[in-house]
Amino acid sequence: MRSQLIVDRMLVFQASNVLYDERFHHGVNIIHGSNGSGKSTLADFIFFGLGGDLRDWKPYASRAEAVMLQITTPQGVLTTRRYVSSDPARPMDIFFGSINEALKAGPDLWQCHPYSRPDRGYSFSQILFRAIGLPEAISDGASNLTMHQILRQLYVDQLTPIQRIFRIDGWDTWQTRQAIGELLAGIGGYELYDRQILLRETEKKYKEAATTLTNLMAVASGYGEQILVEHIEAGITNADRERTRLLAAIDTLSDDNDNDDATQALKTARAEALKAFRTSRRRVLDLGDAIETLSFEIADADAFLEHLRESLRDFDDAALTFIALGRLDFDFCPSCFAKVHKKSDDHCQLCNQPHVHGAEDSRTLAVRLDLQMQLRESTALQEERHAELEAMTAKLRVAKLELRRATTTIEVSRTGPATKREANVAELTRQRWQRGCHHRRKSAQRPSRLRC
Repeated sequence: MRSQLIVDRMLVFQASNVLYDERFHHGVNIIHGSNGSGKSTLADFIFFGLGGDLRDWKPYASRAEAVMLQITTPQGVLTTRRYVSSDPARPMDIFFGSINEALKAGPDLWQCHPYSRPDRGYSFSQILFRAIGLPEAISDGASNLTMHQILRQLYVDQLTPIQRIFRIDGWDTWQTRQAIGELLAGIGGYELYDRQILLRETEKKYKEAATTLTNLMAVASGYGEQILVEHIEAGITNADRERTRLLAAIDTLSDDNDNDDATQALKTARAEALKAFRTSRRRVLDLGDAIETLSFEIADADAFLEHLRESLRDFDDAALTFIALGRLDFDFCPSCFAKVHKKSDDHCQLCNQPHVHGAEDSRTLAVRLDLQMQLRESTALQEERHAELEAMTAKLRVAKLELRRATTTIEVSRTGPATKREANVAELTRQRWQRGCHHRRKSAQRPSRLRC
């Protein structure tokens, strides 16, 4: 497929007043006039309407409200609309069809896309690149090329010296100029650009993982200056020894006479143990319900993702079929099997709508982009759900352990009347439980794959 963009028509307006309306023909178009008649202003509107980042408007041009361009691409006819402003990085509205159709369409049929690539969805440069047939290429290793950067080689304003190939840009780098030249010259190819984007995304994930590791090392610094596995294991061994000591103290306590202090201490220990038990049990139940609900959501989302992938495959098969066979004529309606009456060749045989050159292609591009965007956003949401499920599962393990310890404490505190020995046993058991919970919470701060 040849990369191509043809500007068919430009419309500049202010409210309901049309300031300029021109239809261009395929080939060379010459705009002539005396000095100060507005030739450069028209070039500025074309540059801005195609995605250029224009901020310094001439006084008369700044009074316009917006510019609309009808463009023809290999994927069909599109209409762009951008509102004139001195603010940088203005968004763009895109309508998949001609200007005449766009003027009659409601606001819900327009799609607004930002200047820069968002985390979800597409920038208008990505939309136009796909329509034109250009691959996404990296400019300087940190960002993708935009329509503004491409237009820098196609449009030069009066302030740019004539010896320069590229229009002057405040953030010009040699990497950007080289990337633009290689892309327009066809050097590198689609596979190289895809690998470059994949490399950049992988490096971004590596930086995130490195940041996480740094944070984990800061958390683990409580184990000492060194955070080797053997040091962590030594800390666990010391905690086990302390637990064994407390258990031994419980076993060797002598039975003393009752006193008011012991009775009150035992009551306090029982109340604290019962409160901890209820809290732990509620947390276990809540986490279990949340995990079950999230698991259902993940299963349902997996089915939806497979449906989107299948729809894209069917869409590609239908496009290939149309390319191979062309427009089909039906003798019978595929819905009710009634005989289809012959209609004019320039009308659809089923719905009798007139055929508009490029309209089918632009609608096809709109549907494809919508499916791809849904798949991309749904995949990102599914990754977030899996991460949330893993975190909930880890929290549930901790909550179940705390529940078992709280249950043990309650059983010990209910073994009979409140003697001094029993009060000491309850207090030591509570200390052992608190130490275990503290150790477990500290361990839960580390990912399960780093836990020893």
